[in-house]
Amino acid sequence: MASMPFEFRGHCSSCHHEWEGLLFSSAIAGPLDCLRPETYSTYYCGRCCRGLLVSRELDRNSWQPWLADKSHAIRRCALLKQACEKISAILSSARTSYVPVQIDIGSVTCPTCREEMPPGSIDTVSLVCPHCGSHAGRCLEIHSHVILENDSA
Repeated sequence: MASMPFEFRGHCSSCHHEWEGLLFSSAIAGPLDCLRPETYSTYYCGRCCRGLLVSRELDRNSWQPWLADKSHAIRRCALLKQACEKISAILSSARTSYVPVQIDIGSVTCPTCREEMPPGSIDTVSLVCPHCGSHAGRCLEIHSHVILENDSA
């Protein structure tokens, strides 16, 4: 599981500063259909430009193998660990392993800045302006998907 970085251009309505930044998003529980936003919930930190996408419906039978397969990445990422613990708690109370249940993890805290990550995306949550520090920033556009090379080779 890797973060999916995107380059964006932001604008602050308070000081009129414009900037380029990177948005990092992580998805939980398999490939999500970005064309069907009703199938997942999104949380976003406007200060750290960190996003989290979570399936709205999961079953324990598919969750356990996914969790085992991604365990190394989850251990390294506090945000994923926090969300996965909440999902596991929800699924542990499911009546059966095979019937999907609604997933609502409630609030999530950004592990970097310790602020609550409200539901929303880079398009709906106010960004923190790197120039004046106000919460008056908005994303004007997402330029491109950025590919980060693996430097562990």
